[in-house]
This record gives sequence, C-alpha cells and structure tokens, in this order.
Amino acid sequence: MAGVILRVGAFAIQVLATPVHTNERVSYLLGDRVFTGGALLSRGWQDGNTGTLYDSSTRVLFAHPNATLVHPTH
Repeated sequence: MAGVILRVGAFAIQVLATPVHTNERVSYLLGDRVFTGGALLSRGWQDGNTGTLYDSSTRVLFAHPNATLVHPTH
C-alpha cells in the first residue's frame, strides 16, 4: 500500500512505508503534516526491531522538510 495516494475530497494523502514493530506499519503524509502511528516508538516489537525503526525514521520520515509537522498518533 506504500506509495498509494488516497483522495478524500480535495485532500491527497500519501501512504508511506514505515515498518517498525510490524512490517505492515504505514504513516500518512498530508501536505506539510505526517501522521506516524507507532513509527516513532523506541523499541522493536513483534516482528520489528530498532534497526528498522532507524531506517524508517531517517530514510522516510526525516526526508521531509524540517517544517513538516509530525503527529505521532499512537
């Protein structure tokens, strides 16, 4: 589902793959805001690990401009 654009009225929401404590975890980018779910948790759970957390954070979430507002929704 990562890479999919969800359209809700005038809004375009981009699905981002951010596996952390499960491999299926995603975050949602809406304009200048990203909703991260559990992607910012500090420990690996279930089938995830801290290396995956680091990769998801640095390669996906931190790739957005510094002005991006982060909403950890977990």
